[in-house]
Amino acid sequence: MSLSRFTSPVVRLALSQGLAYAGRGAALTALIWVLYQERGAWWVSASMLAVFGVSTLVSPWAGHAGDRHDRRVVVLVSALAAAAGFAVAAPLAAAGLVVPLVLVTVVAASTQGALAAAVQGAVPALVGEDELARANSLAGACKSAGFMLGPGVGGALLALTGAPGVFVAGAALLLGSALLVARLPGSFRAVQPEDGPGGSLDGYRRLMADPWLRLLTIAWTLVMAGVALALRFVPYSDDRGNFDPAWAALMAAILIFAVAASFYVIYVLEILKLRRFRFRQVAASGAPPVLDAVDREVEHELETGEFRAPNPETGEFGAVDPPSPTKPS
Repeated sequence: MSLSRFTSPVVRLALSQGLAYAGRGAALTALIWVLYQERGAWWVSASMLAVFGVSTLVSPWAGHAGDRHDRRVVVLVSALAAAAGFAVAAPLAAAGLVVPLVLVTVVAASTQGALAAAVQGAVPALVGEDELARANSLAGACKSAGFMLGPGVGGALLALTGAPGVFVAGAALLLGSALLVARLPGSFRAVQPEDGPGGSLDGYRRLMADPWLRLLTIAWTLVMAGVALALRFVPYSDDRGNFDPAWAALMAAILIFAVAASFYVIYVLEILKLRRFRFRQVAASGAPPVLDAVDREVEHELETGEFRAPNPETGEFGAVDPPSPTKPS
């Protein structure tokens, strides 16, 4: 399957995810503007904490939907539900109904976890191993582009259409996201293991049992809590509107900390990706994967830089023999 064609299912899935993130980012920008105008900084910080907090809390459960149902349908339903929510938010913003607006936006934004998990799970089933790295990079690039461009689009439209128009634009982007995957051919249903897809709470159990995932969750929670507190308590100017350099310096320090924490989170995510890859290698060999053994192997590889491969027959890790030189013919 060629990734260079626009009609490729992988390309359309990646673009769908990018549009979904852009639509949500634009809508959240409009929400921030309305809250700041109507209620002040406290409502902005509390509402953003609610949006991202609820999305994070439901992500393990929402991600499970892609394992039980056709992932194309999960992407479609998630995008349409978010589009409907942001469409409803437009008249609420125009009427100044702040509390219903926040509730609707929180619910609409929480669908992003199911969509992202479904896209991530569908990509490996659509390409061969030789193109999997490119396909994952494409999906990640579109996701990052949507995440960064969405607030910019929302801010630009605020000056032209006001907050209601931005909510409508966000809904339109999510509708486009749904249309990109609506007519994709074939089934994107996950291959079910012998013991079934598991329960809807398995993601939470895995989170509590895995020290790496717990650490990642705690780190991200601290970052978001710091941003929320900064939005609430840092006065960027005095009562006359004069810029305060001292508080600006504090915000710069918080930003540096957030960036450093983000790099650490990325580092942890890369370790988790390597760990998952090794786990799947052992499972593919037919040997029962032992989590502690995989963890020890990943720790060894990170400490020594000596990467090893599992034995196809036993599943045990061993050194990779370098390729023997070939004689020129």
